[in-house]
Amino acid sequence: MKNESIQKAIDFFGGSQVELAKALNVSKSQVWQWLNNINSVSLEKIIMLEEKTNGFIRCEDLRPDINWCVLRSKKRIA
Repeated sequence: MKNESIQKAIDFFGGSQVELAKALNVSKSQVWQWLNNINSVSLEKIIMLEEKTNGFIRCEDLRPDINWCVLRSKKRIA
């Protein structure tokens, strides 16, 4: 089963795993692994992805197990 959020990110970058990889400074094989749920996306790359897509892909979409509102409120305070 494909990771729908990663597929949405690929689609955002023109349907290209290569373009998503370039945007996040990772290899195409890393994107493929995320897409196919072989590896998880690191927190650093999740945050970067949200920033590069201007919120089209949200951190919550990729890692709903993390309480992002706590992290977001700390970011606003800092």
